[in-house]
Amino acid sequence: MIMLDSLPILASQEGRRSTVEKLGIFLQEMLEHDSFYKYNTPFRPQISDFAFVDTLKTGEQSSGS
Repeated sequence: MIMLDSLPILASQEGRRSTVEKLGIFLQEMLEHDSFYKYNTPFRPQISDFAFVDTLKTGEQSSGS
């Protein structure tokens, strides 16, 4: 997953990061559950954990826009 944040506000950054982590856990659990797959298949996606990386100096949104 890649989190694009064009309007970084430090006060709410931790909350957004927590939300992204929860989304990642939800997606992982969904992909691991048998009911997600239509047919009984042995294939399951491989899921890896990676650390958060700080922004890559992407453009920023103007305040108030």
